Amino acid sequence: YNNVRSQSCQKPPNRPEYMTRRSPLVIALIVISLLVVLFASGVWRQYSMDDAARTLTLRVVENTLSSGTAQTLIEYAHPDLLTAIPAESLNAYVASIPRALGDLEALTTLSGGADIPLLPFGSTPSVAQFTVGLMFTEAPGEARITLTRLNEQWRVMSYDIASPLLAN
Repeated sequence: YNNVRSQSCQKPPNRPEYMTRRSPLVIALIVISLLVVLFASGVWRQYSMDDAARTLTLRVVENTLSSGTAQTLIEYAHPDLLTAIPAESLNAYVASIPRALGDLEALTTLSGGADIPLLPFGSTPSVAQFTVGLMFTEAPGEARITLTRLNEQWRVMSYDIASPLLAN
């Protein structure tokens, strides 16, 4: 009788004590850690993609206006832009800018940014819009550029140069 009674009060030998009390805590810590890592990677992804969009914007604007050709713009153009405006028309547009405003002297400001979803999955596209302040020999101006992600690369969706001299 004593032998049977003492066996019924003991815990099952297969289940260690730490598993009965600590397993929900351990699972909660693992889940919280995974969420923190996911959030941190999303923030880093947003930062690096925004930086890449800014770099591409400056490269396209400076190379296009310094050379007087649309070669760099065409290289990074989204297929929809090239469908709407053929490469020959982009070249003619870019070539007309120095004739009206003179040579590009400086890029003066960069404003705008990228709208990038925090999580890498989903259907929301990443889009960036920037305005670059420009100084030409004849007048100030600004470049307005819109980028979107296509196959993990930024592509130019729209490109426009505005200046008081061009409005006339």
